[in-house]
Amino acid sequence: MFNLPPVICENGACRWFGFSGFSFQQAEFLKIGVILLLSTFLGAQASKGKINSYKETILPASVVIIAVLLVIAGFQKDLGTATTIIIAIAFQFIIAGMKSKKLIPIGALVLAGVVLLIVFRAPSNFANF
Repeated sequence: MFNLPPVICENGACRWFGFSGFSFQQAEFLKIGVILLLSTFLGAQASKGKINSYKETILPASVVIIAVLLVIAGFQKDLGTATTIIIAIAFQFIIAGMKSKKLIPIGALVLAGVVLLIVFRAPSNFANF
């Protein structure tokens, strides 16, 4: 793996950019981007009255959620950022007016995915137990 000069790598992950003593994660841009993308999408779906549609709302949003989980939790092994993004997404669905009977199965699937990522991608996390 090569290391670009402004990139800071720690514990096998290159998550930070550093400039003049200031560092930030590129995931911060992803958080803002996901929030803006999903809020625009959910707002449009809510205004059309399709917020509870599996085909037109839940399935496309699930693609975004899965992609974010794979990039952040799967490749970068950053479960804290993935959890923050998932919580923000869940609140967006609630604020957009999605019915709880649609949210519960989605939440269960996301929770199962996070548990699987924890178990299979970070087995060293369980060494302390």
